[in-house]
Amino acid sequence: MRSLLFLLLSLFLVGCQIPFSPPRSSDLAPEIHPLLPPTDDQVVGRLGRLRLRSGDTLADVARHFGIGFQAIQDANPGVDPWLPTPGTEILLPLAFILPDAPHQGIVINLPAMRLFHFPETNSTGVWSYAVGIGRDGWNTPLGRTRIIEKKTQPRWVVPESIRREHARKGDPLPKVVPPGPDNPLGRHALRLGWPSYLIHGTNKPYGVGLRISHGCIRLYPEDIAELFPQTQVGTPVTIVNQPYLAGWREGQAFVQIHRPLDQKGKILKKLWHALKKRLEEYESRTGKPIDWQRVERAVADARGIPLPVLRSSPSWDDYLAQARRFPHPGTWPEKYVPPPPRPGWYVTIETPMTETTAVKLVAMLHHQGPPLPAHRIGDHILVGPYADKDQARHIETRLDRDLGLASRLVSPQRSRHFFRSLIATQ
Repeated sequence: MRSLLFLLLSLFLVGCQIPFSPPRSSDLAPEIHPLLPPTDDQVVGRLGRLRLRSGDTLADVARHFGIGFQAIQDANPGVDPWLPTPGTEILLPLAFILPDAPHQGIVINLPAMRLFHFPETNSTGVWSYAVGIGRDGWNTPLGRTRIIEKKTQPRWVVPESIRREHARKGDPLPKVVPPGPDNPLGRHALRLGWPSYLIHGTNKPYGVGLRISHGCIRLYPEDIAELFPQTQVGTPVTIVNQPYLAGWREGQAFVQIHRPLDQKGKILKKLWHALKKRLEEYESRTGKPIDWQRVERAVADARGIPLPVLRSSPSWDDYLAQARRFPHPGTWPEKYVPPPPRPGWYVTIETPMTETTAVKLVAMLHHQGPPLPAHRIGDHILVGPYADKDQARHIETRLDRDLGLASRLVSPQRSRHFFRSLIATQ
């Protein structure tokens, strides 16, 4: 069943659409950007903490705070992303070591799945956003380019390679997708100097922070709406691959370790030697000894957060305990709430599962594209209602083809028992 849940996350995000979502609450944005470092510091932002309540998921938290899904999982190992224990205090990874690249225009660090924007009007400030990047086989390119075009309400001219891929899966795409809720580019697109590559919004926001695109850089709809007017045609864009980062702030040395995109042994050794050399240079320059056991542990854990590594640094427990505690927002404005059950066509999932797994699966179906109106009765899951049989049949086919979930249609006449049960559980 664990593999089933993983498939649901990875496959549904690739192939489906999700309606545009409301912007993040305006009172939160100043807490996460802009990040204004002192001139010589390389660590920006501050870690946060949040105590979870019943019904929360890490996906809800990530979207609300502008964090990628992989990043919030890596920062909180052992926490179930879909059914966390109420009362758990989680870490909000809102601190970053700036990539080793010119602080001009847009800089994207692929392993961090993070975009950094250095506006021309504020040379000491940096704005940071979570991004989704190209999956294996559709890698996002590295190097330096520029924004060559800005588009609102863009059309998506579907590359032939993507049309062939979808056709093989039985999910044909048109040559051109017009603006609207079915357009995977969302409402804003920044075309890069590399043919076919863009920085754009998305109608699949819960794919942000994952390796899941066909190579483009995708942002949360509310983030690209904020970034778009701050950029101009000609803005430089630098894309780097830097999973092992070292930096300093306020006299402390930090490392931030992300999962490398390539896990080959030679690559990992090269990354380690480069990190070690950088820290040795810092040690020699400042006379402050590095705690190499901490560095090795940080590399092994790969939590994706800046951690202090001087021998004189506080313990990591003490350091993390100093993270700012955010108040719970009470509700998640971006959270999908399924419509109330009513008579109609349903799809019932017949793959055997426990009640706990059913709870997780419902939460995941609510976070996919499009969000499926899933309801749970004990260890049973119903998806619907749908107005007609063809709509329900489409969902049944997708559940089987993409996820391997056995399901069947339930007609309005036969759904009365399920409908009464659903009403009783609401």
